Amino acid sequence: MKKRILAAFGALIFACSLPLTEASAASTKQFSDVPPSKYFAEAVYDLAERNILGGYPDGTF
Repeated sequence: MKKRILAAFGALIFACSLPLTEASAASTKQFSDVPPSKYFAEAVYDLAERNILGGYPDGTF
């Protein structure tokens, strides 16, 4: 029984660590006022990808 629980838990952890699919990666928001060269751009786009923040309807952050 313990082996089955550990196997299920391991499968769950593996599934959660898989990268995003191409469909969700393609839907990444781009903000016109957050250029990729800024130090905070990676964090902003990561949070937008996770739907934690969204920006304004006009495409700005």
